[in-house]
Amino acid sequence: KKNQNQKKKEILKSAGVDSETKLYKVETETKAEFGEQLVKFNRQSFQKMFKFGVIFAYSGQSENDMLSNESSNPHFDEFLEILGDKVQLQGFQNFRGGLDVKDNTTGTHSLYTKFQDYEIMFHVSTMLPHNPSDSQQLE
Repeated sequence: KKNQNQKKKEILKSAGVDSETKLYKVETETKAEFGEQLVKFNRQSFQKMFKFGVIFAYSGQSENDMLSNESSNPHFDEFLEILGDKVQLQGFQNFRGGLDVKDNTTGTHSLYTKFQDYEIMFHVSTMLPHNPSDSQQLE
């Protein structure tokens, strides 16, 4: 049983599903029943937490160069102030959007806002750690 659960977790992780994602099992016998269950589920569990990526780019940069920018300019900083509040990740108690809030492996700060009942965490490229040997900054 433990091996099966670990294998499921590995498969989900490789598909981009992080530990914050809730999965539900739906058992139906017909397409119509499945459709009904899907509509019912959608009404009950409307997600109110979102994560968005924000990338700073200089004119003419390639995608890899954009992801490697470690600093920005005053205009970008002003834009970030409009989007949300700069928060310290370590110990952060609200929606983390997959960012590490224990060991700073995804940076020390990020951008967060709450709008009505929605929580939004922004993954800001200039606030994420950069690895010079990883041109796409995937880790």
